[in-house]
Amino acid sequence: MKEKGSILRERLLQFAIDAAKFVMDLPKDEFHQNLAHQLIRSSSSAFLNYGEADSSASAKDFINKLRICIKEVNESLHNLLLLERYEYPNPRGKNTILQAEANELGKMLYASIRTASKRH
Repeated sequence: MKEKGSILRERLLQFAIDAAKFVMDLPKDEFHQNLAHQLIRSSSSAFLNYGEADSSASAKDFINKLRICIKEVNESLHNLLLLERYEYPNPRGKNTILQAEANELGKMLYASIRTASKRH
């Protein structure tokens, strides 16, 4: 069985990839492209900061990096909600699937923080 950290790492990686693929279908107007760039940055930042957490110098640093991951996942979720509210067509439910994954990732990250805090 995979270690919990590697499962979370893999899901954050896949989330960043899925978000990047999702934005490829967005309209090319300024509004959508601005959100597309932000979504790519925030979703990939969650994954990259999780990698930084792996090499943390202390438990406190580890927890702080995980908090950054949560902020980036939340920013991604808010981008997706804004796109949904703007009534962008949601082909094959991709936006809804990404929103659900962002929520799950947030829960997993919070659980990791709780576990790390108990050990600290």
